[in-house]
Amino acid sequence: MADALVEGGFAQAGYTQVSIDDCWSNGRDPNTRRLRADPDRFPHGIPYLVQYMEQRNLTLGIYADSGRKTCANFEGTYGYEELDAETFIQWGVSYVKMDACNMPDPTFRTRMYTRFGDALQQAQRKTGIGLIYSCSWAVYFGKNESTRPLTGLYHEAGCNTWRNFHDIGNSWKSLYSIIMHWADYWSDLQKKPSGTFNDADMLLVGDMSNDHGGLSVEQARLQFGFWAMIASPLFIGADVRSMSPVYRDILLNQRVIAINQDVSGRQADCVLGCSGAPAESNTGKMAASTNLQVWFKSVTTTTTTSNKASMAIAFFNLNNGSTPNNQSATLNITYQFSARRSQIGECFDLWSASTVDLCNQGRGGSSEYWEIRVVRVDDDTDFDGNTKDDPMVHVSVAALNMPPTCHRLLRIDSHSDDQIQPLLFS
Repeated sequence: MADALVEGGFAQAGYTQVSIDDCWSNGRDPNTRRLRADPDRFPHGIPYLVQYMEQRNLTLGIYADSGRKTCANFEGTYGYEELDAETFIQWGVSYVKMDACNMPDPTFRTRMYTRFGDALQQAQRKTGIGLIYSCSWAVYFGKNESTRPLTGLYHEAGCNTWRNFHDIGNSWKSLYSIIMHWADYWSDLQKKPSGTFNDADMLLVGDMSNDHGGLSVEQARLQFGFWAMIASPLFIGADVRSMSPVYRDILLNQRVIAINQDVSGRQADCVLGCSGAPAESNTGKMAASTNLQVWFKSVTTTTTTSNKASMAIAFFNLNNGSTPNNQSATLNITYQFSARRSQIGECFDLWSASTVDLCNQGRGGSSEYWEIRVVRVDDDTDFDGNTKDDPMVHVSVAALNMPPTCHRLLRIDSHSDDQIQPLLFS
C-alpha cells in the first residue's frame, strides 16, 4: 500500500501517512508488558514498518483503545497508558487513534483520555518527539455538539483531532447522515480550539466493495468537496492499488485539496439550508425542504509570487435521486476589503479546472453551470464612517441545474491579500 501511494502520485498530493486500525496486535510481551504486533501480519514488527515508511517519505499511524479491550476485542491500553505512550513514541509512529470501547465504567472515558494524553506529553517531553493524538472520545457523548467538552478534549486531554459522529458506512444514506449532522451543528463545531480538527471519518471515494451499494462518482465528488469545506482530515478508506482513474482523479484534485488544507484550518459557514444559516435569517429563505445547502469560507490562494485572499463557495444538492430533482441556488454576498484595491481577480470551477466567465461592474457572466455577477460599490460613507476608504463588493453566485446528489465548488480570487470578511449573506 505504501508503494502504491508513492507510485500512484498520492504521496506527492499530500497523502503521506499510512494508518493501521484495529486488529494489529497480539497481546503483550509477558516480560516487558509492551504491546506486540501480530507476527503473521507484521512479521518484522512495527519499528521495521515505520522505517519502511520513512524510506518512502511516509509516516505510520496506529490504533489503540483506552478500555481493557479494543472494539474488536484485542489488547487495550487501560492501566498501561504510560507504557503504551512510551512504546508508540519509541517505535516512531506519528499518529495514534485512541478509541473508547470496553471501558470498565463509561464515566471513566474522560479520565482515561486525559491519562493517556498526559502520558503522551510526558513521553514527548523526554524524547522531543511529537505525534498526533486522535480521539474518538467525543463521539461517545452522543449527537448534541453543543454539549461536547471541546475544552476538555484539547486543553485537558491534549487531543489534536477527534471524531464527531458515528462510523461512516459505504452508502449514500450514511454519508448523508454525517452531512446533515454538520448542517445541524455547524456553528457548534466551529467552536473547536484553533489548530484542532473535527474528524468526519474516512473518505469512501473509490471504495467499490459491495456492502450497502457504495457511492456513485457524483456522490464521491460531493463527499470530497464537503470534507474540503469543513477541513476534516482526509483519510482514504479505499484500496489505492486497484482504484479506477475517475476516483483517483477525485482524490488527487489539488485545487480541492488546497481548500481542505488552507493554512487557517477554518471550517466553512453554512449560509443556506442548515440550522441557523445566516442567509435564511436575513431573507426568510428555507432550503432544507429541497435538500439544498450552500457553504462558504475564506481561504488563501498561494501563487509563486504572492498570497491572495479568496472565497470558496460550495453548493450541494443532497436529494438522493429517487425523483427528478435538478436544483439551482443563488447566494448573494456583500463584503469589503480593508484597503482600496482591485477587488476581483479570477473565478475557478474547482472540478472542471476551468475559469468561469466573471464580469465586474454589474455585467453578468454565465456558463452551463454557473452565473456570476459582481458589483463593486464605493459608497460616499463606508462602514467605518470614513469617506470612500473601503470598497464594498456585492457578489451574486448562482449554481445552475445541479442533478441529484451533486455539488458545485467554486473559488473566487481577489487581487488583494486582505482576508475576505463577509458582511451579509442573502
